[in-house]
Amino acid sequence: MASPKDKAIISFEDLFRTYFQNLYAYAFLTVRDGRRAEEIVQQVFCRLWEKWSTIAVHTSLNAYLYRAVHNECLQQQRRRKHLTRYQSHVVWLEKQARMADPSSERLQQKELERRFYQELERLPGQCRLVFQLHRFAGMKYPEIARQLDISLKTVESQMAKALKRLRTSLAEFLPLLIIVLWHH
Repeated sequence: MASPKDKAIISFEDLFRTYFQNLYAYAFLTVRDGRRAEEIVQQVFCRLWEKWSTIAVHTSLNAYLYRAVHNECLQQQRRRKHLTRYQSHVVWLEKQARMADPSSERLQQKELERRFYQELERLPGQCRLVFQLHRFAGMKYPEIARQLDISLKTVESQMAKALKRLRTSLAEFLPLLIIVLWHH
């Protein structure tokens, strides 16, 4: 006789087999990339599996799954947009460095970058992680709270703490930072 866990596994497997192809097709229409569409649907099913015993579906399961895939597609697109913006900024900085003379401004930029990453590493673990997820991965506070399984208030306070510490420790570079950001 199958245990309750075996029944849950069987029903989850049935759920996966029933919905995977249609959810994949839906995700593909949004992201236009087969590999990413598959990752998105797998991510939704992984979260569903992790929260299987506590999940409460207030609509139909079909609607819930499609909404989850839709939201994951949007999150990935936001992250890719932020990553692209960050990468283009890095390319711009590198281009500026190649074109510039080794002037004091360029040396200050290098020093700012070095000090920024040094100060980032000095932040407490959760504080640093919240900052990186928000600034580099482009995640919004509620997404970070869900990802790290912490409250929204904790995310807000950790982000405020990170910004305050970075602002304080990099205050001498503020004029240069404004110039760099203004020209980008």
